[in-house]
Amino acid sequence: MRLQAALAGLAVAAFAAGAARAQEEGFSDFTLDPARLPAYVKSHARPFEWSEVFRGPERVIYLGDSHDVAACSVELADRLGLAKAAGITHLAVEGLTDDTQDLLDRFRRDGSRAEEVKSAYADGIEAGFHPEAHFSVLEAARVQGLALLAVELPDAELETAALRCYREAGLPPSLLGPDARDLTLDELERLDAVAAKLCRLKDGRCHGRDCRMAANIASLLGRDPGARVLVWTGTRHAYHEHQPRHLQRQFGIASRSYAFWTKGLASAFDVMGEALRAQGKGDEATAIAMPKELGGYDALLWVPRAAKESLGEAGAPAKAPLPAR
Repeated sequence: MRLQAALAGLAVAAFAAGAARAQEEGFSDFTLDPARLPAYVKSHARPFEWSEVFRGPERVIYLGDSHDVAACSVELADRLGLAKAAGITHLAVEGLTDDTQDLLDRFRRDGSRAEEVKSAYADGIEAGFHPEAHFSVLEAARVQGLALLAVELPDAELETAALRCYREAGLPPSLLGPDARDLTLDELERLDAVAAKLCRLKDGRCHGRDCRMAANIASLLGRDPGARVLVWTGTRHAYHEHQPRHLQRQFGIASRSYAFWTKGLASAFDVMGEALRAQGKGDEATAIAMPKELGGYDALLWVPRAAKESLGEAGAPAKAPLPAR
């Protein structure tokens, strides 16, 4: 069985399991039927303020972006003052491996070694990296006094785990493809026979990227009872079935999950965006609330400058202005 087919099966199962909860939470009309999505958007889209996204009581808030849309980063950099005011203490960053934490701490203290941070970040993000836009988020967090948390799995460990997995299973790496490195323990267990051919190593632990990121976040929350974390990551990692579910299942930590609307995220979401614009809301910051067990996120965030850039209607924005402390 191919990995993609197995993951598709998981998605179907997850949809069925979440239907009852969606009914209870007031999302009984949630649908992926393109013909009915405009009516759903009309009922569940509303203007939003960023302070709503960042507030508690959850100690972890996921915000997924599309790395190649620079306006997502610029928007977040502009809003980190609101995050701090809402009680966020840490910004967890995908793409910065946890062995760079000392470097990040130095940068946070006095702004030094910025070029080294940029280089490490560029290595971690790779595809779609916008140096100025992405780095503006780290700089804005530093200016606001937010702690920066490097959560990514170091490449050396990722490669070691993957190679050991392939060797023990007697499989070529090409069979599994790049998605294999992102699987959580829960996903591996639910893949049944396929899981035996993936990285279920003898120690019974998950060695994937989402597992490592979740473990680093959980470790921080255990050390610091007052911490609240905004996890800035790609949309796939913020998807409920991936890192948020692993954080809940393995560490008992609840979270909320949001994603910037960008074209191509999912065909159903593309239809939602078209409906939003047809309803005259294309120039408004709008949240489309969803049952995360079915839709993957608590809400899609339509942010005009990010949405329009992803649609090819705006160029990459300039670096965000930094707010005062």
